[in-house]
Amino acid sequence: MRRTATFVASAATQLDQIATLAASDIEPATLARVRELIDVTSERSEMDPTWCVIGMLGGTGAGKSSLVNALSGGEVVRAGVLRPTTNEACAVLPKGREPKELLEWLGVRSRVDAPGDRAGDTVIIDLPDIDSVIESHGEVVSRLASRVDALVVVVDPQKYADACLHDEWLARLGSSHASVTVALTHIDMLDAPSRGAIETDLRRVLDERGLMDAPVVAVSATTGEGIDALRAHLASEARRVSRQAVRAPAA
Repeated sequence: MRRTATFVASAATQLDQIATLAASDIEPATLARVRELIDVTSERSEMDPTWCVIGMLGGTGAGKSSLVNALSGGEVVRAGVLRPTTNEACAVLPKGREPKELLEWLGVRSRVDAPGDRAGDTVIIDLPDIDSVIESHGEVVSRLASRVDALVVVVDPQKYADACLHDEWLARLGSSHASVTVALTHIDMLDAPSRGAIETDLRRVLDERGLMDAPVVAVSATTGEGIDALRAHLASEARRVSRQAVRAPAA
């Protein structure tokens, strides 16, 4: 791995040295995870640091691609119900702007422009379905989930407590460097009591997985409810990433 003489890279090198000195007192799996985070953080600091990469993660039929389209202001990715729906990661970019080095580092080849004039340096990545029948899709999601700056976990009322999502993914995201937001989709299909009960239970499940700080945003790509709120929240996340990049030398 290359590490140029940036402030963040220098700090990462020092942390790596500390991890080496303490290796005998750390569980191998924990040590490997620490070093992975050190490497990713160091490399990410060199790749268009003021850009924010938002990954959209979810299972088949959860409405992930429809939500990406709603956030983008038009149809940019294919939505459907066939397995697997999302065959490869696709980056949705502000029109006419592209962080090429960052996208190369992420390994995302499929790229489209958002139809609207989206402000800010933000990339939205529609990830493959986490429950895809194609094994390589899970590997792509796992790699990118460790590299994005923010994750939106998309769940629907039928499968919000799915074992694959919680046991294989949410528990792991609790230790991710990326912020996590949960989008509860298809709320237009619920009556008020059902919606309240599901939101309460979803909050409980997230808290049990160590995601107490993950906000839940209820949305409908069909009616547009909650889309503006989620868009505003993601814009705030993008500003956070940009501020951290500017403040990194002082930190």
